[in-house]
Amino acid sequence: AGELDCLYKEIHGAANSLETIRCQREAVAKEKLCMESQLTRLKNDAINELEVIVSVYDTPMLESWTVCTRRYMVLPIALRLSGVKGKQWRRRNFVWNHN
Repeated sequence: AGELDCLYKEIHGAANSLETIRCQREAVAKEKLCMESQLTRLKNDAINELEVIVSVYDTPMLESWTVCTRRYMVLPIALRLSGVKGKQWRRRNFVWNHN
């Protein structure tokens, strides 16, 4: 009788652990969906903010960016990115040389 009682307690504990794990999985899945949607929103907000800044300071670059994003063209976007990196490098170099 003692062995059966001990076995019952082990099975009951395992069932409780399994239920806890199921609840945790559901919570993690919900959190993952929430985080993914939040990440998408933050990404879109960052892109919009950059577009506003670029529209003020570099209108031709914004026009090129708009054309590239409309067409989903990878190569022009890569070329634009290298242009941005070049401008950043020149600006840093200019500031460093004039200090």
